[in-house]
Amino acid sequence: MSSRQSHQKRWIYRFLVGGTLAVCAVATGFYIYQFGGGGLANDSSAWSDFGAYLSGTVGVTAVAFTLFALIVTLKQQDALVDKQEELIEQQRTQIEQAENHQIRLNAYQRASSLLPSALEILDSHLEKRLDDIVDHDAFSAFKVANVEAFSRLKDFFEIGPAFFALQQDKVVVQNFIGGLVTQEVYKVAKFASQIIIDAPDLYDHVMLQLRGYRKILVCSMAYQKKNQYTEDWLVVSRTLRLPEDYTNWGAPEEIWQTLGSEPER
Repeated sequence: MSSRQSHQKRWIYRFLVGGTLAVCAVATGFYIYQFGGGGLANDSSAWSDFGAYLSGTVGVTAVAFTLFALIVTLKQQDALVDKQEELIEQQRTQIEQAENHQIRLNAYQRASSLLPSALEILDSHLEKRLDDIVDHDAFSAFKVANVEAFSRLKDFFEIGPAFFALQQDKVVVQNFIGGLVTQEVYKVAKFASQIIIDAPDLYDHVMLQLRGYRKILVCSMAYQKKNQYTEDWLVVSRTLRLPEDYTNWGAPEEIWQTLGSEPER
C-alpha cells in the first residue's frame, strides 16, 4: 500500500470517529440545554427518551459517516484493481515482446546457419539416384515402365530424358516418383517460409539463398499442390511469394502440376 493510500485511510478513520463524537457532543449538549434544567432525571422514561433521541441523531449520523467511509473505501479498491490490471497488462506486453524478440532471434539463427546446412543436405539428396533411396522391389511393385532406376533426382526438374520418361509413365508411377523427388524440396520450402513468418525482414535474405533452387522449388510446389493444397501449402506459397496456379507456365512447371493426376475425359 502506498503512503498516499495510508494517509487517506487514516484520514477516513479520523473523520469517521471525530465526526461521530462531535455530533454526539453537540446533540447531547443541545438536549441538556433544552431539557436538562432540573439535573439528572430519576425517571426511567426520561432516560428512554434521551436514548431514543441519541439513536435518532448520533446513530443516524454514525450510519451516514460509515456509508461515506464505505463509498470512499470502495473507490480506493476500484482504483487499486485498475492499477493491478494495468500492471498485469504491462507485464503481459513485456512477456510478449520478450517472446517475439526470442522468436526473431531464433529466426535469424536459422537463416544464418540452419538454412545453408539444409540446402547443402538438399544438394546431396538431389544428386542421388532413384536406386539409392528405393530398391528394385519397389520398382517392380509399381511396375515402372519408362523411368530408369539410375536417374538422378535433380534430372526430373529439367526438360530431358528423365522428365519425359516420368511424364510418359503410368499415373501411379508418377505419384510414386513425384513424391520421392519433391518431398525433401517441399520440406525445405516449409522451413524457409517459417523463418520469414517469424522474421519478415529476412525475406530478401532467405530468397537470395533460394535463388539457385527456384526451378526445383517451383516444380515441387506445383506437384505438391494436389497433395498439400491446404492452408499449410497456401501459407508456404504465399510466404515465399510463389504462384498458386502454374497453368500456362509451360514445361516443366505446368507439367509438374498435372503429374499424378488422372487425365480429364
